[in-house]
Amino acid sequence: QRFLDVTAGDLDYISWDYYPFRTNAITNKHIENYLPNYELMARLGKENNRELRVIIQSAGDSHGVKDIDGKSELSFQIYTGLCFGVKEFTYYIYSGKSTTGYKYIYNCDTGTYNEDLYNWTKAVNNDVHSFEEVYDEYTWSNVMKVGSNEMLDTLSNATTSNDKLSVSGNGAYLVGVFHAKDSGSTRQNAFMVVNASYDTNASAEDVTLTF
Repeated sequence: QRFLDVTAGDLDYISWDYYPFRTNAITNKHIENYLPNYELMARLGKENNRELRVIIQSAGDSHGVKDIDGKSELSFQIYTGLCFGVKEFTYYIYSGKSTTGYKYIYNCDTGTYNEDLYNWTKAVNNDVHSFEEVYDEYTWSNVMKVGSNEMLDTLSNATTSNDKLSVSGNGAYLVGVFHAKDSGSTRQNAFMVVNASYDTNASAEDVTLTF
């Protein structure tokens, strides 16, 4: 609440950052705290009628944040945020000087883009833009957790079941639960099911959704 009072003031949104991928000894603990922090900020926004915005990790820095190694690390952050009702994402750090040694999307010294990182970012953005109009029809209610791992097990307010949806599979999944803004809509309930494992080397698996 103090964060809201001191930082957000009279703004109609909350903007915060959390960079889950690290290079130093606190890596595991840092990513395990990722979802509880999301849960806290999403609840704070919902209870105070503030839109939730998030700054995500897109480059390394001198404080133990590592460079992004693939599209999956961007997708993991974006889709996790969407499950918590995030309405806007900002990339940190978008641009920087080549002398730092970190991989920025845009290099201020050379005036060029990191082609891989730029394309990964563009691809994730386009993925989300493909369903953003539908997403915007709904308001975030809660998250549901399916399965178990070191991240999901840290959530304290997530449900484990929903009478409108059943999710089954061999992995761990985070489910965003939403309701329609329009009370007259014929589609009152919406869900977003995402992978809740940060293992970028994991193989694809089948997930069954039953409505």
